[in-house]
Amino acid sequence: MKTVIFSLAVVLCNLLRLSALPAALVLAGWMACALIASAPGAQAQRPAGWGVYKGDWFEVGVPPGFQVSGPVSKPPGDTVHLGSKEGVVFSVFSPLWNGTAPFASPRTGEVVTEKDRTYDKATEVSVENLTIKAGDNSYVRFVSIRIDAKHNTNLTWGVQVPNMDVYAKIRPTYVKWKQTLTQFSD
Repeated sequence: MKTVIFSLAVVLCNLLRLSALPAALVLAGWMACALIASAPGAQAQRPAGWGVYKGDWFEVGVPPGFQVSGPVSKPPGDTVHLGSKEGVVFSVFSPLWNGTAPFASPRTGEVVTEKDRTYDKATEVSVENLTIKAGDNSYVRFVSIRIDAKHNTNLTWGVQVPNMDVYAKIRPTYVKWKQTLTQFSD
């Protein structure tokens, strides 16, 4: 329901932008859009006790024990990394349209150990999943790149963990974290 409400607000705002209505009506419509989009339930829900990070085109929850870490693109930007004292790093790249996530490619000393790609011809959406290990085995990263060719958008998720035992423990939080994302459009 929250996604439907937010989507309707976006459609209404775009229609108002293209309309030939008097300025006062367009302004009133824009104000209504702002109220609808900010109404409870219009954005992804965060679990109790979670903070929020606000990027240029998105908001995402910050789980307890995590804080903004690593490089942040032109703050607040379209990328954020959230780190924990256990060495876990959650990353998301949520640009307005498209681009390449700065954390999606292997870095010096890393090796891609698994790679799979799916493509849905009907929706023109591809998803590429990568498993990337540090050359010294000090961590493993999982990256998921979703590209929607029809709408010229993409979204990239990442999680870095010291080992698979930590991943098994943190995975439920990572799944919840991904559900807190709210993306905005212009």
